[in-house]
Amino acid sequence: MERWTAALKGFAYLVLALLAVTAGYVAVTAVRYWPAINV
Repeated sequence: MERWTAALKGFAYLVLALLAVTAGYVAVTAVRYWPAINV
């Protein structure tokens, strides 16, 4: 049971890290192409 909880924690951390990277990439892309999007 403890190993399963540790695996779940690791998976959750991986998902959070992926979401953070994706959010950062989207933010950078939005800022970079903001003039094109705004027009």
